[in-house]
Order: sequence, then structure tokens, then C-alpha cells
Amino acid sequence: MSAAVFGDFLAAASGHLKAAMVDGSNHASSPEALVHDLYRLVTVLTHYCDDLAPCDQVEALSRNDLHPWERAAVDAAEALRVAADCLQQGTDRAVGGQSDAIIPHEARHLVAAARELAAGRDLLHTHLSIDSDGRTRARSEWAPVVTSVPVTRALANEITRWSRVLAPFTALLAHPAAWETPSYGPVRSLAGLACAELASASQWLHVAGAAARPALEADPAQAADTDLLSAIPSSMVAPRSRPSPGGESVAELCHGITISASRLRRAMQDSQDRARWSPSATSGGWQWMAQAAAITSHLSELALRAAGTRADQFASPPASEAQLNNVADLMAAMRAAWSQVDQAWDAIITETRLIQTPAMTDASDLLLRMGRLVWDDPQWTPARSRRAPPRAPAALAPQPAAITDVVAAVHHAVDAIAHVARSEIDAVQAAGGAGRLYVPTRSLPAECNVPRPFTPAPTSQRRALIDAYRAAYQASLQVALELDGLAVAPATPSRVLALARAAASVQSSRPRVLLELDYDHRGDALSAGAPFRHSRASTGQAGPVERAIRDRPAPDPFALPRAAAIDNAAHQLIAEAEGVTKPASNVPGRQTNRQRASPSAAQLAAQSFPNDLRERPPEEPPSRSAGETASVSRHSQGLRRQVR
Repeated sequence: MSAAVFGDFLAAASGHLKAAMVDGSNHASSPEALVHDLYRLVTVLTHYCDDLAPCDQVEALSRNDLHPWERAAVDAAEALRVAADCLQQGTDRAVGGQSDAIIPHEARHLVAAARELAAGRDLLHTHLSIDSDGRTRARSEWAPVVTSVPVTRALANEITRWSRVLAPFTALLAHPAAWETPSYGPVRSLAGLACAELASASQWLHVAGAAARPALEADPAQAADTDLLSAIPSSMVAPRSRPSPGGESVAELCHGITISASRLRRAMQDSQDRARWSPSATSGGWQWMAQAAAITSHLSELALRAAGTRADQFASPPASEAQLNNVADLMAAMRAAWSQVDQAWDAIITETRLIQTPAMTDASDLLLRMGRLVWDDPQWTPARSRRAPPRAPAALAPQPAAITDVVAAVHHAVDAIAHVARSEIDAVQAAGGAGRLYVPTRSLPAECNVPRPFTPAPTSQRRALIDAYRAAYQASLQVALELDGLAVAPATPSRVLALARAAASVQSSRPRVLLELDYDHRGDALSAGAPFRHSRASTGQAGPVERAIRDRPAPDPFALPRAAAIDNAAHQLIAEAEGVTKPASNVPGRQTNRQRASPSAAQLAAQSFPNDLRERPPEEPPSRSAGETASVSRHSQGLRRQVR
């Protein structure tokens, strides 16, 4: 049974709403029940808009940086809130009616629709949490997707559509004829007041529905946005699917790879916090993951080349042989980059060498299934003793659709490996900042007289390790982006990965989600002696003061924004001295005020050190020698005892 996604609740709610509109053409009994249940439904829609709105209507009037769909959410939320108040007043006015009337069938549909929408909202909220400081934090890798502009656009468009549907339904309830029932007789005073409140509610629902018109003109809703919204799963971790000792079919292997990749992404959550103190965050574990990533990259490369050979035999394959071989060539560079990470760990250790972790278990399942997809042996392992012939391309993909399944499995595997690299950059830096990375004293120069067998790793060695991780991340991300291009077809199983990656790079103005990568080091490749002209305000990278704070054994997180503000202020001062500062009036869409006071240090820090989730363009990977791209078969020996 597949895990629930938001689209399941949205489709069920839409079905109940449609049924209520059909059954509601004849309000034969208990109109007050309909009003009460309609109030519950409109209240749920109001909560959705409140989630999407980055501010209230008063603040929105003074802001010019809101996205059209965010402004639509603000306007719709206010209109729906007034409509809900009118419906509540209408319910109170109708108390004098018959209390034991049979609940009409359409009222049951309204209740069910409200229940399904509330459950869908709960599903979205499982990806986010509020900490003790009132800040929104991520609970899963889907958090930046939930807060993205495409999801905001799709959800706001759906809510305003529901408002337009409910407006005429409410107008029918406001008609006096709906209240001329045996329980009420001719329209009484209470029923007349209820009709007036319902008429007002109908008008405000029309206003909520019309709030989307400016946004639709400025930024039309797209089908891909709705597809992404519908595909958002709950944050619950899928149960582990152990590789079957009796063998699995190609379809079962591809499905198992998808599950293991999803579990691996979730297992990496909060790895930065664990790396500071947890004994399970070890150098052996990090090296094991690097070896597993290198071997999985090699196996994925072989799978794509076999799929490319098979694609050349079909008249209309989902991907051409040239496309698949091009991605396979990039995967060779990805494998070499992860091999460099493995080698960088040879001289660095932690106080604990190796402890099995859930992430290693999921990576092991992923590696085993990818190997059994490539090699014709249902019990294949990375051990050298388990040699097997490669699976024939015709057996790998009997039909063109099987090529899509194989590419989707590789897509999920590469995406998970890229997520591992991105998470471990910060995790390893956190471990180094906490003083948990050591090197043998004998590896240091002779002038370093340390009376202990091990000593904290020098800054240069830690930086070389992080640079290796950055190169592995850039190589993995490049392959993932290429596979995104192959997954754009609507029928591709991994299309949601491409949509989610594109959506996460375009964040809405809602309160920023604090991820593991709040202090982003991925593009930070400047040397410690970088001049002040390099700052986050100018290059998006850490300046010299910020880097000096980061290189301390235990950097103070509260000092980092202040250091960034100092770098940015120095950059601005140098620019002014050189006469290259551009007037603020030259910036499009920005109003200037020469009398405005200088911003405080806290404001500078907030402006120059934002919680920005957008991906930076990948840097060009450094050139590698032939020796660096050697085969990773030697890693099999290190993995054969760890893989289960």
C-alpha cells in the first residue's frame, strides 16, 4: 500500500464538494445544519490561506515585495474570515429552528469535504515545526517545497476556486424559499436575519474567489504546480523494504531503490546537530557512506549504459542512447569525486571509529538493489567472491516503459546521494567545530611538538576534506539536474523530484524555514585571506571576518551574523572609497530616501545573512588527473562486511 499524498485528500474533498453541490439543489430540510457545516468548511479554507499569507492585510498594504499569489492569499484570507463570521452569525440566528431535523445528505458531504481538507493541511504541517523561539524549522526534505512559490500558487488557486464554487451555493441557502420548511413555516424573523447573514457570506465568498484574478493575470497557474502539490507525501518514514534473499524482479528492484532512497534522505535529517555530540557520527561511518556513494555511482552508470543500449533497439524510446550515455559519463566524474572523499578520510578520525547507523542501513539496501539490477545474480553483494555476469539489456528493459523505471530508480538514487553530500558538508564542519576531528600526531610536521598520539585536525586539512565533499556534491547535483531533464515527461515516475528541486529554489515570503543549511557553505571556496571586497552581500560567500570566526574550534553561532555584517560594511566602505557605489535610485523598483537613518548592525545582519533556501549555480568541478578517476573496486572490500 502506497503512502498517502496530499492529492489523495484533495481529490476526496473535491468529490464531496461536487456531490454537495448536486444534492444541494433542493434544500428540503434543516437548512441550519447546512449553514453550520458550510461554516466549518469555510473555516478550514481560511486556515489554509493563513498558512500561505506571509503577513496580514494591514501589513500587506505597505509592502511591495509580495508575490502576486501571496497577495491573493492575504486578500482571500481576509474575505474568507469575514464570510466565516457571517456564516457563524447565520448559524446563531437559526437556532430557533427545528433541532432534531434529519441531517440532509448534502450536509454530510460538506462535513466530509472539511474533514478531508483538514487532514490534508495536517499532512503539509508534518513537514514543518515551530521551535521555542517561534521560528519555523524543517522536519523533512519536503519542507522547502511546502513553502515554495509553485506550491503557494497551486494551493491559493485551489482555495479561491473552492470559494467561487461555494458562493452560489451559499446564495441559494440565503434565499427565503430555503427556509420555508414545515419546521419554520413562513419566513420568521430569526430565519430572515439568517438569510441576510448568508447573503453577506455569499458576497464575501465571491470576493475571496476574485482575489486570484490579478495573480492569474500576472503569474498564471501551471499544471506542474498542481502535480507537485498533489505529490507531497506525509513526513512519515516508509517502512524498510529488505532485499529479498530469493531474488526480485526488475520492477521490484526499482521500487525498492525508490523506497531506500527516500529513507536515506530522511535519515540524513538533522545530521548537523548530531555530528556535534552523537557517538554514532563517526569518521568510519562518513567514510563508509563515501565508499557506498562511489560504488552506487558506478553501478548507476552501468545501469544507464545498459538502458541506453536497449533504448537504441526501440523505435520510440523514452530516452535516447546518446542522452543516457551522456548522463553515464557524468556519473563517472561523480564516482571519482566520491573516491576523493573516501581518500580524504584516510588520515582523519573521530573518538569513535565506526557505529552502524540507520543511514548506513538504507544506503546498504540501495547499493544491494542497484547491484542486483546491474548484475545477473539475485544474491549479489559487493564482495569480490560474488562475481556475476551483467544483466542483458533485453532482460533489464523488456519494454520501453521499463527504461523509464530504470532511469527513475537511478534518479532517486542520485538525488539521495546528492542529499547525503549536502547534509554531510555541514555535519563534518559541525564535528570539526566541536573539536571531534583528529589526526595522528606523526602526520604533522616535525616542528609540531604534541605529546599525544592524536591531535585536533589542522584547519587546512579540515578545509581540504570539506572541499572534497563540495566537489562530490557539485558532481552529484550535476547528474541529478541532467536526470531532471529526462524526467520532465508527465508519465515519468521520478518527475516529482525535478518539480520539487525547481520549486524549492523559488521560496515564498512566508517565514523562512530554518534548514540544516541555514549557514550555507556550499559555494564558500574563498581562502582565509580573501579581501574584504568578497562578502555575502557581493558574492554570497563568507568574507574574511566570517571565515575567521568559522575557523575557531567552537564558533559562536550568534557571532556569525555579526561577522557577516562587518564584512558587508567593509565591502560597502571600500566600494564607496573607490567610487563604484551605485546610487540606490538606479535599482529598479526601489524607492530612495536620502534622510533615512543608517541601518543598525542587527538590520545589516538580517539583510546580508538571510535564511535563503535557493540553490546557487553549481561551480565548475576542478580538473582531475587520470589517477583520481581510478576504479573504486577497492571499496568493495571495505563494504562487504557492512552490507546486510
